[in-house]
Amino acid sequence: MVSIAGDIQLNTRALPPYSDVVCDFLDYYSDKLRHDREARAYGDVMSFAFWARKGNITAKKQQFEEVNSDNRRIGRGVVFHIAPSNVPVNCMFSYAFGLLAGNANIVKIPSKDFDSLNCMIRVLKDVIEEEAYSVIKEMTSFVKYDRNETGYTEEYSSKCDVRVIWGGDATVNSIRRVLLPPRSIEITFADRYSFGILDVATILNMSDEDITTLCHGFYNDTYLMDQNACSSPHLILFHKDNCDDEDVRKAKDRFWDSVYSVSKTYELVDVKSGEKYLDLCEKVMDFDEELSFENIKRYTNRLYVIGLSDISLFSSRIYRGKYGMFYDCVIDSIEEISKLDDRKIQTCAVCGIDEKKILQHVVSCGMHGIDRIVPFGKTLDIDTIWDGYDIIDTMSRIIG
Repeated sequence: MVSIAGDIQLNTRALPPYSDVVCDFLDYYSDKLRHDREARAYGDVMSFAFWARKGNITAKKQQFEEVNSDNRRIGRGVVFHIAPSNVPVNCMFSYAFGLLAGNANIVKIPSKDFDSLNCMIRVLKDVIEEEAYSVIKEMTSFVKYDRNETGYTEEYSSKCDVRVIWGGDATVNSIRRVLLPPRSIEITFADRYSFGILDVATILNMSDEDITTLCHGFYNDTYLMDQNACSSPHLILFHKDNCDDEDVRKAKDRFWDSVYSVSKTYELVDVKSGEKYLDLCEKVMDFDEELSFENIKRYTNRLYVIGLSDISLFSSRIYRGKYGMFYDCVIDSIEEISKLDDRKIQTCAVCGIDEKKILQHVVSCGMHGIDRIVPFGKTLDIDTIWDGYDIIDTMSRIIG
């Protein structure tokens, strides 16, 4: 085990949520990141820095205080975060959530090195050494160890009041075998997938500028993370409504042609290209007679689109694409999303669809999934409400 930043011996005294010292620290850390030459080169780092700025955190604090005006909440104590390896910068969001809820934090970062995360930790180490944020240093411990070194997971789990697990289903189930203290709680961000819905008429009526903006947002949702994020859409549904088949064809071509155009900046190295093509061939074989290469549109190696005749084909397999491979399907009505395996759905991205209509359908049908409904371009915008959890409330306790 290697201590990366902060103190090994934590000050476990809890603070109220959104304490002044935490809010000031996040704003100062944000400012340092935004003015760091290396940090500015990483879009995901800048997304965190923008989220952690004073204006955003102050707005969240005001919203929190409107609901909790009696000041009865306090942090639970110590949060042990097991960070994801597919979206490494998420560990900083998880850490920030723990601080905002009033807790000391042990953060296990991925054993693999990521330049963007290393940059964030470098800046963090400088900030917490400043006298004004000595209390934050005492509430911070970033560590790194191999997943096979289970003794550390057992040790930190035995000390924590909240355990947060980011990872696939196998990772979550493996870590859950490690017991927690009787009063401790656990938050899991397990394996999920996401999809999007585009209204055909809306796509056809968009200006060239608007369709390019939409597809840039889609590119950021997907390609920037190699489609590894649970919130990255893999399946795109074209909502037909009253449009005819020719309109549907035109809308699909317009959207995917524009996606291909904006994807030309994507760095598709040989290993990704080969893995992607192999994955495509395996998908075709797995579909047996339900899918052939005639259903697949290839825009060179940058974009593959697998057309499905029915949404249930995707649901029966929960396929994911990678490096620019997507599925699409035409639906006549919003109600057809009920055919998806909703327990696994995290985010529904929309364009030209009333978000309230999706929400009403989720509630009326009692769906187990769809925790977020956001516009395209916003699927990666992590926040204090995530995967159906109000994280600040969950990581704090109420004094009755």
